[in-house]
Amino acid sequence: MNILLGIDMSPHATETVSQLCRMKCPEGSSVHVLSVVAATEPQFAPQPHVLAAVAGRLEMIEAQEMGFHQRLLDTTLETLRRAGFVVTGEIVHGDPRHVLVETAARRGVDLMVVGSHGGGGIGRALVGSVASWVVAHAPCNVMVVRRAETAPAG
Repeated sequence: MNILLGIDMSPHATETVSQLCRMKCPEGSSVHVLSVVAATEPQFAPQPHVLAAVAGRLEMIEAQEMGFHQRLLDTTLETLRRAGFVVTGEIVHGDPRHVLVETAARRGVDLMVVGSHGGGGIGRALVGSVASWVVAHAPCNVMVVRRAETAPAG
């Protein structure tokens, strides 16, 4: 079985890895782990002097974000490898919806696994929008994993 696993910074993504490790998959099943760094478009056209002033800070933030994605990818690959999967992975810049669907088509994926909610920034504003779009456009079956919410104490 050829599986594509989309991961991000959300608790739902952590649950996708756990769920996949508990699944009964045929021996030799492979998982390609994809961490997509969402491209952000400026909402305004900043003046050149503003861009120059923040350029260094933006580079530092991007380097920190890439480091986080790399650690997340490495940890996920190791977890899946220990569960018996043949694993590969990559970090890609772009719109997560399009990158996931295009990667599934290019790799001939049998099953895509994604979390029900994304993490961070615009992902929180558009809760579930990536998963919904992927389900509607994927060239394969999609398993959407929802993290069990803990009930508030009281």
